[in-house]
Amino acid sequence: ATLAGLAQPLGADRLEMMVSTGGGLKTGGQMHFQAEGVKLNHPGKPLDLAARIFRCLEDGSDYESSLSLTFDNGGRGGLTSPLSEMSEKASEGIKVRAVFEKREGDQ
Repeated sequence: ATLAGLAQPLGADRLEMMVSTGGGLKTGGQMHFQAEGVKLNHPGKPLDLAARIFRCLEDGSDYESSLSLTFDNGGRGGLTSPLSEMSEKASEGIKVRAVFEKREGDQ
């Protein structure tokens, strides 16, 4: 399952992606690419670009992507079960991690 496909059922108000890859090229030299805070539908297709670069890199090179979900209006409750399901459906190599912030006025 893709990052976006896993995150879709959570109903976030905003999604932002980070993707980076880099290392030694199979033909010599170095190449690095990083995009941060971009929307999933960015016309530059940063995920595709990073994947294309990664395929040109030596074995063991780095590749990382993450998706940040933002929930407006005080956030959302009741996401424990959907997050657990998301983690179970994730492909090998995909880790689900949630960071919760306290709402204003919470103790």
